[in-house]
Amino acid sequence: MAVLLEAITSWVIHHTRLNGVVAYLATLLLIAIVLAGIGFLLVPRAGEQISELVRSLPSSTQLLEKPLQKSSWGREVLARIHAAFHNSGSSTHVTRIAVTVTDAVTDFIVVLVVGFFAALNPHGYKEGLLVLFPVRHRDRARQIAEDLQHQLKWWMLGQSVPMVTIGAASGIALMLLHVPLPWTLGLITGAAVFLPYAGTILAGILSVLIALQRGPE
Repeated sequence: MAVLLEAITSWVIHHTRLNGVVAYLATLLLIAIVLAGIGFLLVPRAGEQISELVRSLPSSTQLLEKPLQKSSWGREVLARIHAAFHNSGSSTHVTRIAVTVTDAVTDFIVVLVVGFFAALNPHGYKEGLLVLFPVRHRDRARQIAEDLQHQLKWWMLGQSVPMVTIGAASGIALMLLHVPLPWTLGLITGAAVFLPYAGTILAGILSVLIALQRGPE
């Protein structure tokens, strides 16, 4: 988060006459405007489509049951899935979900706060971290820290390319195949690409389940 905010602030400084805290505040304002615009344009429609997506998943999974019933391993998978859904209403399971959600929200807030202050004074935090190293190794540690920051910044920029490309390509392909909710699935796929390997697989499973409503082909 800090690297992302600092990178955008550096871009603002480079392309405007703003500097320091003013450029950082301009960065936060720019991000707020972009997020507000995305929310205004996408959230109402996406909310409806996600609700439809949740309603569609049970019928999609039911379409999988018939071919799975034909094999012993398929029946075992179905038995485990039904057992998981049967136990999902237990108080222990609900408590576990509540704890997980609470931890996720807390972690998200911590990331935002730490990222906000680290981007506000990146030099101070970097030098404070370097104090932990022996004096004779401090120059080398500073060089490594700057290299890590540079690589991470460009990795995040590079990661945005497959996110946008795969998300758009998925939406277009699903639309041409007349799969329900193509753009919502494309948006989920694009966001999931940020998680290496696992994100794309999970998004693919979701797309396949929804596509099953059009038939197994």
